[in-house]
Amino acid sequence: MRLDWWAVPDAIMSPRQQQRYGSAPESARAARRFVTEFFGQAGADPHTIAELELIVSELVTNAVEHGSGAEVSVVVDASDPRSWGLNVVSHTSGDEVPELSTHSWKIASTSQRSGRGLGIVRELSDDVDADWHDGRFTIGCRRSRTLPVASQS
Repeated sequence: MRLDWWAVPDAIMSPRQQQRYGSAPESARAARRFVTEFFGQAGADPHTIAELELIVSELVTNAVEHGSGAEVSVVVDASDPRSWGLNVVSHTSGDEVPELSTHSWKIASTSQRSGRGLGIVRELSDDVDADWHDGRFTIGCRRSRTLPVASQS
């Protein structure tokens, strides 16, 4: 029997979905719930789901704290058989260009009051990119799918 581990269950209407949230602190909680439900139905393992929850929580919190106050969009993607995808799109204030070099994102030291979020996102993502265009800041993260362990008889 062949195991198609990348198949998306029929329960998911689309292998790619989007939710929009207001720029408010409670949006991070709603985005975590969206990510948990989507990737759970798509077949992601609990460890991966927990890390994707943390990634979306950090990104939405940053968008709320540093964005222009406009809505925040979260896009989840299970269409790639090799990885899980997660994008967060927000609007920046003014002409300030966010840090686009994801390799420079580090977790701040414990003596600093803030600055851990993007470093955590970088550490938990297998691939991450950032794009800024016309005041829209998009961060795209990918996590490799893990192969299921074959049962040995």
